[in-house]
Amino acid sequence: MAYLIIGAMLLVNGFLFCSLYCYDRYKSDISSYEDAFLGQERFGQPCKRYMIMFMMFLFFLAYIGMETTFGGLLMTFTVSFMGWTKDKGAMVTAIFWGSLAAGRGFSIFIANCFRPTCMLAVDLSLMLIGSVLLSFGISYHDYILWIGTLTLGFGMSSMFPTAVSWVDQHFKMTGKSTAVLVMGSAVGQMVVPVTTGYFYEYYLKMSLMYACLALSVVLCALFVFMQFIASRGDNVRFQSDNEGFTRLRDDEHLEMDDVSYGTTSNGKRRFMPTFSDTEYNQLLQEEEDDLLA
Repeated sequence: MAYLIIGAMLLVNGFLFCSLYCYDRYKSDISSYEDAFLGQERFGQPCKRYMIMFMMFLFFLAYIGMETTFGGLLMTFTVSFMGWTKDKGAMVTAIFWGSLAAGRGFSIFIANCFRPTCMLAVDLSLMLIGSVLLSFGISYHDYILWIGTLTLGFGMSSMFPTAVSWVDQHFKMTGKSTAVLVMGSAVGQMVVPVTTGYFYEYYLKMSLMYACLALSVVLCALFVFMQFIASRGDNVRFQSDNEGFTRLRDDEHLEMDDVSYGTTSNGKRRFMPTFSDTEYNQLLQEEEDDLLA
């Protein structure tokens, strides 16, 4: 029955995807060359884009690993460490996944009202608050576990789509860049649960909560560093010469008061007045009269 349910859900998913594909197949691709150029111009040099993608790889590794680890070990933690019943542990786990679903549904309506940077800052703040409560508050009272789990679930709810929107805000997302994010998610889903489970089994039961706190701090640090790099994008088109002046291109002219300096057909500079021909001829005639006088 489990395989039949999974197959039915995949069938519904495939049907919806085919319907969207048939609906959009006649539309032109929005990601044109102009968008790609603007994305590169906004972000600057390619090495900065590679640095951002590497940090986003680590970002998704930590986030997906944290989500999978906490959701998978929460019931075991409540039963073995807190001494709760399995029914109560299952209820806490359901609250975590329910807060994730509710937060993602709520983020659909507020995504158009807030920028991805603001939403990421709020999500990371909620994650950090929830991790602190779970790491240092559950030893005082049991209800802290409920509050921390709910806060952590809401903080992690819209992290994935908001992070993708944040990356797309600075440069054009391609198949390769998306594959980097998915690969980071897959590596985090494999590595973080195994590592945390090892420390949980052989060293300390609270290592689950400490791992969530450490990963929350890492996510905050990565976001601050990425935002700092993205805000320092190189938008300067032309380099300056040794004297500190911006060089003109061949198709440009610089206007100063009533005089402009352009280029002739052979590429040499020429002096060109910007007033009309009548005024220019009158000025020449006055200069000739002064010379003759």
